[in-house]
Amino acid sequence: MSLAWLSRGQSRGLLAVGYVNGSLRVLDVAVAWDPVLSITVRETMSDPHCDDLSVAGLDFGVTSQGTEILVACKQCFLFLYTLSDLGSTVKFYKHFEMDVALPLTSVHLRGMFGVASPQESAVVAFEVQESSEISIVQTRQDFTTLSEKVSAPYFSCGATLSPSSALCFSVHKTDFNLQPYRKRHKVLEGQVVAMNIPFSLTPEKMLITLQNPQVTNKDTILNLCLYMKQLLAESKEIETSALDQICHMLKSLMETLGRRGFQVSLALMKFLKLLIQSKSESDWCPEWLPRAYEETLKVSLSQYASETMESSGTLSALSETDQRIISSVERHWSGEVSTPGMLHKDTVVPSSLCLICGSEFLPDTPLTVKCTKGHKANLCCLSCQPCQDLNVRRCETCGASALSLDALSGSMVLQNKSVCPICGSQLVESTWT
Repeated sequence: MSLAWLSRGQSRGLLAVGYVNGSLRVLDVAVAWDPVLSITVRETMSDPHCDDLSVAGLDFGVTSQGTEILVACKQCFLFLYTLSDLGSTVKFYKHFEMDVALPLTSVHLRGMFGVASPQESAVVAFEVQESSEISIVQTRQDFTTLSEKVSAPYFSCGATLSPSSALCFSVHKTDFNLQPYRKRHKVLEGQVVAMNIPFSLTPEKMLITLQNPQVTNKDTILNLCLYMKQLLAESKEIETSALDQICHMLKSLMETLGRRGFQVSLALMKFLKLLIQSKSESDWCPEWLPRAYEETLKVSLSQYASETMESSGTLSALSETDQRIISSVERHWSGEVSTPGMLHKDTVVPSSLCLICGSEFLPDTPLTVKCTKGHKANLCCLSCQPCQDLNVRRCETCGASALSLDALSGSMVLQNKSVCPICGSQLVESTWT
């Protein structure tokens, strides 16, 4: 038996159930508390094809035009069903024969992209295209070597796609004669996890994924970093075409997704520089990369500063903490953002002084300040105030500094005090400056 779930909110969803005899049911499940827990199940579709072809896997997805679909794998075929009226109508559309020699064991979709694993040393990647009719475009990913110590066939046990649809992870059994009950460690030695890139990561595909609110910035950044690492590792030297492809993707993210595109791009550029330097075994990197990073960082932070100023305009009065924040933003981004005059002209907020020499801080870089005697301090990425305490926080992705939650507790201007405005990841406690 196989199961697949498609959420329709907090209290409703569709449950697809595939049976050993080949039949398939889709159930509309609703949960209510009135006043006790009650579950309502309504059958949306029943496909009693008792062809004795067991349903090995199920998953929901969409076509290239956004039509919701349900895909079931039986033997060497994918059975496709279309959903309409939010799943109230489910109809069988067509079955597609896959390029495999042995039966399929699983299927997994991320939007219009999917992977199916057969009982052999391969993974079949496919895209669900829709124009006048729905079709499946498939490519076979063969694994020639998973481990230098393995000489047995690589039996595929299953495969899944990452949230960004860039990477495919599959599990392979490397020894058919393994007897797991003898020694537990042999079970681990008999399984190998492989990673490959079944789809070309175009900017259009990335935009589709990032527009999904369920995909977090952290997941997207992690998967794209792995993608870039794999892309650069495939060539002996750093190819211009690969860098051009990455540069084009970064530009598309920033132009289309605004702040979120800037956040993801900044983390990727920082990781890309480390990748290039480690591969070239020197400090060399393309001239456009550090320049693009600085420009993008400045634009992203100035946008955040403008949003902070605008949010302060909705408050009837500013707390002492907010007065210091607005004053710091005005000092650091003078001339870069429009200040709608949230502070009264007679309000005087003293600037932060260097704890070492007592001198006044002046802007240095978008994320640092320097006093008149040369002492530097990191700026809080949320409030633009110098971080001079041991109790500071760090972004878990880009490493930006932030004041502690206690130091910012009196602020009403800052909407989210736990998320880094640079890359969108979480700010975690740290005792290091």
